[in-house]
Amino acid sequence: MKKILVPTDFSETATGALHAAQEIARQSGGTLHLLHVITPVIMPTATLDTTMGYNYSDPAVEQVMTRQLIEQAETQLQELAAASPVPVQTEVRLDQVTAGILETAEQTGAELIVIGSQGEGGTLFGSTHERVVRHSTCPVLSIREAKGRFSPQHIVLATDTEEHTPDIAPAVRQLQQLFGARLHVVTVRTASEAEEHTLQERLRTYAERHHLQDAALHVVTDEDVEEGILHFIDRQRADLVAMTTHGRSALVQLFSGSIAENVIHQGHRPVLTLHIEA
Repeated sequence: MKKILVPTDFSETATGALHAAQEIARQSGGTLHLLHVITPVIMPTATLDTTMGYNYSDPAVEQVMTRQLIEQAETQLQELAAASPVPVQTEVRLDQVTAGILETAEQTGAELIVIGSQGEGGTLFGSTHERVVRHSTCPVLSIREAKGRFSPQHIVLATDTEEHTPDIAPAVRQLQQLFGARLHVVTVRTASEAEEHTLQERLRTYAERHHLQDAALHVVTDEDVEEGILHFIDRQRADLVAMTTHGRSALVQLFSGSIAENVIHQGHRPVLTLHIEA
């Protein structure tokens, strides 16, 4: 994880995401790309300034206002970069926010996006976060709270044991090695699922396929997959949760009554996800 993209709206959770990214870069010897995306200012055409005598929809006025926003953001980014304990590149991009983040990730070859899951006031950047998670082609680490130092010691990787390409497991393995964390790989068995010994064998195959070492393998039996995962996370006192997300399985269905959404929005834990198309 040498190239880490950190989008920011300068909110408290975005600051928490920056601190988490700095810890990862410190351990990996990586570099951060700190990004702020500004949507171009477009004033309502009917708005007039009767005192000054010109129309605020004038492109020249919009350009001036946009330039002011860019200069303000550049100053804030430079201040954050100057205080960073790891190398930081900064960028202000004029674009739609989600598109700007995803395109920057592609252009910079980002191996990880670290993003706050709730923006200022709990609105704009929160919805942006959800769209980034859904469409990013690299893993996304979602940070909900800005409390404490990011140093995961108990990682829970929830899986349906199916073979996915790509899969979140390689990113989990890297974080486990960087922080010396204990890894728990878990799947949930419901009444309609295979026998427990079959799932145990699938877990062993999954761990071997992704070269997961020093990992405890768990089959949890529960009436509900989501509740089984959430209860297991609490019992293990996990400080990082990871899953590959797609639309085919109840275990990892994303943002539709999903486990990933509930884990991100109900708890304080960072959540690492990689979304793949069904």
